[in-house]
Amino acid sequence: MRQLGFKTPAYRLYAPWLHRLTRLRGWLDSRWHGGGPDEQRELTNIYWDRYLASRFNEEAPALGGITADAMSTGARRSDRVFILGCGASIARIDDASWQQLALFDTIGVNYFYVHPFRPRYHLIEVGRSAEALAAVRDELLNNPDRQHEIVYMQIRHLLNNDFVLNSAPGRPLLHCPPQRTRLYSPTTLPTRDQALLSRLLKRYYLATREPLIHHSSNLDCAINFAVRQGYREICLLGVDLSGNQYFFDLPSDSPAFARAKAAIEADYRACQWDRQPDQIHATANRAITDKLGCLTIGDYLQLVDQTVLKPNGIQLAVCNPQSLLVNHIAYRALDDALRHKG
Repeated sequence: MRQLGFKTPAYRLYAPWLHRLTRLRGWLDSRWHGGGPDEQRELTNIYWDRYLASRFNEEAPALGGITADAMSTGARRSDRVFILGCGASIARIDDASWQQLALFDTIGVNYFYVHPFRPRYHLIEVGRSAEALAAVRDELLNNPDRQHEIVYMQIRHLLNNDFVLNSAPGRPLLHCPPQRTRLYSPTTLPTRDQALLSRLLKRYYLATREPLIHHSSNLDCAINFAVRQGYREICLLGVDLSGNQYFFDLPSDSPAFARAKAAIEADYRACQWDRQPDQIHATANRAITDKLGCLTIGDYLQLVDQTVLKPNGIQLAVCNPQSLLVNHIAYRALDDALRHKG
């Protein structure tokens, strides 16, 4: 991990005392709500992570980006937004539908940037490999035809991999133009206690000045981003979860698709993971999420929908009838979602 600028000698002196205060806060919060030692421990970790999220933002200039403090993006062009995942079902969307999608605000997640469609926003967690960094650099950040697309990158992934967006001797480079990339530092909610999660979601999910919430995947972070921007309807495309096959895995003569596939495979090698296309996605695999201390993406989004979205009149739907999410949130046919511009 990159050396963090805020970890000064002074920080190393006061951080232990600050952590003790955080632990006291966790104890008081847990006692107030009748929780036990496990909840106290989880709350301490969550509050400490929220503090670190704000400090990580201070590293943005050193990485060559700008800090996305309040995640402000300007005026919405529609009340309905489409979040574009990388599942194989993306390949089944026809040209007429893509033309209609261009009338709405859209958010591309992770490797969606290799698709010919140009979203308004990108929320990207970069992989660990040099191939992943080179792909996002060449296909998106340094592409002069794509300067109007607003790019957000997860700062913790850049820090963990010691990636910088500007020149630095001996480090992977993006040579990113100044002010091109906004860096966001989400906070995590590492708990499987749904009652505790509900309480925290009610407190933080709609708070525009708070860090984005990232529970089990960058997809749920993108949904929180959409809510913070004030969209009243959120439709998910290319969110399949029934397998690990992406739209760029399918036969194609696209060099960008080939780069994304090579980057994904390099990421899996770097993490020593075995990518099995026919198995359900890791974020939907309970055996994996249990080990990580979080809910599956389906269980989490169902909780968000019931706890925050529906009570506030925000509609969340998935537009792929074969998605695993249809067991957790509403299904809406794409043709219906495209019929009227919100």
